[in-house]
Amino acid sequence: MRKVVRLTESELVNLIRRVIKESDEQNSELVKQPEKKIKFFFPDANLKSSDGSFFHFLKADDYGTYQPIFFEQPEEYSKYLNSLKPADRDILIDQLLNYTLIEASGQFNKINFREGIPDLLQGTGFGYKIYEDFIKFKKFASSYGAVTDDAKNIWKKISQDPDFYSVRYKDGSILAVYKKWDGDTVKKIKEFISFQGEKEIDHISDTLLSDFPEFNKYL
Repeated sequence: MRKVVRLTESELVNLIRRVIKESDEQNSELVKQPEKKIKFFFPDANLKSSDGSFFHFLKADDYGTYQPIFFEQPEEYSKYLNSLKPADRDILIDQLLNYTLIEASGQFNKINFREGIPDLLQGTGFGYKIYEDFIKFKKFASSYGAVTDDAKNIWKKISQDPDFYSVRYKDGSILAVYKKWDGDTVKKIKEFISFQGEKEIDHISDTLLSDFPEFNKYL
């Protein structure tokens, strides 16, 4: 036979208050704990030569604007998306589909990355991979120095990427040419140097100097 415990009204109120307090403390601890996201980084491809690309580029208009699209979504990236809150994931996907646009214009394919990359992908190497693959897609590309700090850092890495020949100026202007371009690399780089006028060159890639020794005179 079960023993029935009868509580007075005051004891019942105290019990309810204690349960509520304990629940609030547990919820508070959960709030304090940061959301656990999976760490995700694109390979730092500038450390070695690579023929592979993560992205192909879908033409978005008739003015040289493209939307980067995955050839095949990396498994680590899929896991990263699934680790996000549903609302954050929806925002990220919307930004990628509607606002992540890159364009190239002029005789040296000057790059403009419009809105840049979504905040949730900052620091993952996502932006660098888009630049790297886009330059391979366009065969050569440039910047004239008036860019964000993030873009300057990406271009500095591009200038050290063994997949490209590059010339970089002290003001940040740079031209990168994909080594496997079947066009006239020497002519294109000399045109860019001429276009820059008297500005001081800061860096010429080692591979350009070794494969085309005539560029040593510019140093």
